[in-house]
Amino acid sequence: MQLKNKKTIRVLIAEDHEVVRHGLRSIMDQEHDLTVIGEAASCKEILMLASTLNPCVILLNVTLNDGESLGCIARLKEHCPNCKILLFTASKDKETHLLALRYGVVGIVLKSETAELLCKAIRNVHLHNIIWVDKALMAEMWQQNTQETKNISTTSTDKENSPDSSLPLNTLTPRESQIACLSSKGLTAKKIGAKLFISEKTVRNQLTVIYSKLGVKNQLELSTEVSQLLSS
Repeated sequence: MQLKNKKTIRVLIAEDHEVVRHGLRSIMDQEHDLTVIGEAASCKEILMLASTLNPCVILLNVTLNDGESLGCIARLKEHCPNCKILLFTASKDKETHLLALRYGVVGIVLKSETAELLCKAIRNVHLHNIIWVDKALMAEMWQQNTQETKNISTTSTDKENSPDSSLPLNTLTPRESQIACLSSKGLTAKKIGAKLFISEKTVRNQLTVIYSKLGVKNQLELSTEVSQLLSS
């Protein structure tokens, strides 16, 4: 077994099947930078552990012993505001995935994926602050959200549909537009900085301004917003 790095990523597992929990722990025991700090089989247990153990990442199954876990995501974020929640599920139901993302999970990993990909997802959401979602699912979510927006817009007035109010991208500077488009494609701040020859810190500062101007809170919402605007 490899020696653990001092700066390990602390992982909390919420899974109703004991065999799966043990399997996940075994996988992460082989990784030098991942440490399982606790296991839970119910929403009640995961809420208690999250507030006391301060995990970096929570692996959350959709179904736990006391019901669906989606309803406790908001409370998990309250108990542990800095942790990242990854939905770890066998379900391929896109409605469930979309709902989980809206509640605050930062990624979705199917149980059919490899151990290598699972560990990669954990590292990326923690270290690079990205949304870990399959490209096909992201595209479908964009399409669904675009359709919802179009349905809502049918009740809007002509004034509300004017170019000035319906195209908030117009409020961005050319540089901000570049960063917004690159971020909407899933690029990290570091990669955007490398592409545009600016520092990662500058990109993060610009993203804060972009989020404020477009009224979004994270990379997923930015991606959805940009997709809607470019397809309108």
